[in-house]
Amino acid sequence: MKTEYNPPIKNRDTKDLLSIVENVDDWKEDALTQARNELVKRGYSIQKQKNRAKSKKRYTKRVASIKADKTYKRWELIVLYVFAPIIFALHIIFSIQIFGDTFLELRADGFEKKWKQRLLATTLGNFSWFIIIYLTYFAY
Repeated sequence: MKTEYNPPIKNRDTKDLLSIVENVDDWKEDALTQARNELVKRGYSIQKQKNRAKSKKRYTKRVASIKADKTYKRWELIVLYVFAPIIFALHIIFSIQIFGDTFLELRADGFEKKWKQRLLATTLGNFSWFIIIYLTYFAY
C-alpha cells in the first residue's frame, strides 16, 4: 500500500527528492521508492541517484573526520587555561560565551579533540586558580 505524505512526494521539487534518496536512514522504504520513481520520471537515472548518495556519504564522512581531528592552537589553550575562571563565570552568571562553542556544542558537533582539550585546559585552569588563591589567602 502506498503511503501518502504531506506534501505528496510527486509534488516536491527535485532538490527535496534528491535529499530523500540521499538520506535513506531518515525515510521509510515506501517514501524512498516513490522519490526514486519520481526522479526517474524527471530524468535522474537510478545509477545517477546512487552516485549522488555515495558522494554525499563520502562527503559527510570526510567532514566528520576533519571535525574529529580539529584541535586548538597552543595560544588558544593558554588563553583557556589562564582565563578559565573568568570564562566560566561569564558563562554561568551572564550566559556569555566568549571563547567559541560550549563543551556540549563541541561534542555534539563532532569536535572530539577540541572537546577534550577544552575540558582539560579549563579544568586545570580553574584548579590552578583555586590553589593559587587558597595558598595566597588561606595558607597562613
